Amino acid sequence: MAGRVGLALFAVFLMTVAFNVVTSLLLRDRAVKVPAIVSSKEAALYDPYAQNGFWLKGCFHVHTDAHPVTPERHTPHLVASSYRERGYDVLAISDYNQITDGARFFPYAMPSYEWGHNLIKRHALVLGAEEVVPDYFPLFAFRENVQWSLHRLSGSGAFVAINHPLLFGAFTDEDLVSLDGYQGVEIFSPFGDVVDLYDRILSAGRPVFPLASDDLHYLPAALIAEAGEPFYKRVMRMAANLEGREGEAFLRYNYVLSRSRKAEHIKEALCRGSFVAVREYLSGFGQRPIHFIGVQNGEVRVKLDKAAQQIDFIGPGGEVLKRVQNTNAASFAVTEIESYVRIDIQDLRGRMLSSPFFRHDGSLSNGLCREAAMAAHSDEK
Repeated sequence: MAGRVGLALFAVFLMTVAFNVVTSLLLRDRAVKVPAIVSSKEAALYDPYAQNGFWLKGCFHVHTDAHPVTPERHTPHLVASSYRERGYDVLAISDYNQITDGARFFPYAMPSYEWGHNLIKRHALVLGAEEVVPDYFPLFAFRENVQWSLHRLSGSGAFVAINHPLLFGAFTDEDLVSLDGYQGVEIFSPFGDVVDLYDRILSAGRPVFPLASDDLHYLPAALIAEAGEPFYKRVMRMAANLEGREGEAFLRYNYVLSRSRKAEHIKEALCRGSFVAVREYLSGFGQRPIHFIGVQNGEVRVKLDKAAQQIDFIGPGGEVLKRVQNTNAASFAVTEIESYVRIDIQDLRGRMLSSPFFRHDGSLSNGLCREAAMAAHSDEK
């Protein structure tokens, strides 16, 4: 009996490999022309915070037991209530290749999922999704295969972000500079921060926005014990050697400048880059509401309700163009922006990054999601 089961599993594996080989040869794309950062002080400047709104705290990358292959994880109700009780305004449950109905558990939830099955974790976060774009590469995906998929993901009109580039070396610098069809990259992740890589992407002319996420798999043990989670989940985690792997919950999130808490308005704000990425080292860093950020009177300005130890204006190559210390406000002249500048706020408790203010060729009008979708559909014709 055991031998037959083994043979059946081996046959399934061979069929999966054969399927992946065929799809990797047939489903391939190259990058298409999309709005790019240009190096010219005469070019138009894109202000990601030009639209009015109010700041909302959002977490956009968490996993639950709603997916059939992750029954040992927490219920959507427990995950949603844990974030809601800690002051989060928006939540996106991003289970693997399926849209979990987060609206049943959280007042303002975005339909979303994490795309990708492959072994080296080439994953993408798809926010504001209406349907799941299938992953035809269950074991491995070359750059051209990922590009083919990104064009389909962007073509759906969703906000698409590259997840955890450092995990298993999923994405190289060359990958992220070469690929298009994604609008964000996870710069703050439990699997490694990639701020330097982010500047290399921007310096190469790719206008993408910075995302921060917990990529939650497991809540802290004390919270699980308090919630009274069923014992069988602990047994499954012990059997899989996962017991005791606490997620770094409530430490990485985004403040989004949105017209409302509605999912369509949150997605609109994400597509415009109207958000900041926050990484807490110690609890409380993020509790410094943003009074203003944007272009005003010929300057890129930021003003916080509380002083920060350091506010940097970062340009191409990660160069510090200006630094001010122990203040809650800072500015940088628009006339000094050659290609892009972003704001980097730090102290001992944490770090906050803005989206880039960048020069462009004038084709960027309604946010990167719309432009990427138009480019993807044009490429299909």
